[in-house]
Amino acid sequence: MRLKSLLRPASVVLAAPLLMVTALTVPATSAAQDSADFRQYRCTVLGEKSACPKASTAPADRTEVRVEPGPYALYLMHLGQKADDAIEEARGIGERPLRRTVRITTRQFTPMEAHERYLGRLGAPVEVQQILAEAPIETDAVQACVTLAESTRN
Repeated sequence: MRLKSLLRPASVVLAAPLLMVTALTVPATSAAQDSADFRQYRCTVLGEKSACPKASTAPADRTEVRVEPGPYALYLMHLGQKADDAIEEARGIGERPLRRTVRITTRQFTPMEAHERYLGRLGAPVEVQQILAEAPIETDAVQACVTLAESTRN
């Protein structure tokens, strides 16, 4: 008798909105599973290679020659002077800029490190810089070096 009371037309009419809500939330759940967070989770935690983002084709190693101004020149640049003027004024008090050869290596993160970085918990740099050579600039070629350094930074 109790089962017959559940199948009355009035109870079916009351259950229809509940069924409708359930039917509408199923596609929303599958759409949420395709989100970037869930793909990152599947790649990192579950180990699904198909969910992992494609690797970037950035060069792993590169070498740059930079002009590094001394502390006083950096101070003058902080105050608003142009780089070449600041280096020339600092030369007036005996400070010499350095010509620095730097190797820049792009670091590859493990899947767990990539996930932690995505979440904002890992602050490790992507690029690691190693100084290969360093020499003071003796000639008046500061302008050419500064121009070269500014073009490589932009």
